Amino acid sequence: MKLLNSTIFICSSFAMFIFLYTEGQYGYSSAAKTFILSLPVILLVAGLSILLSIMIKEMRRIETNNKEN
Repeated sequence: MKLLNSTIFICSSFAMFIFLYTEGQYGYSSAAKTFILSLPVILLVAGLSILLSIMIKEMRRIETNNKEN
């Protein structure tokens, strides 16, 4: 769960950085376009990290079950 929370925080911080940097350089309309275009990448990174955390939990559970048997 900590990994999920930190991933969401990092992705949202990165998205806001992209938005604010682009707004300062090129104006609001370009910032909105860049932000919308970067959302799929940010969601992909978040989804992959969530899958990775689930895989790690399952691997630990399987190792624990194997040690008990």
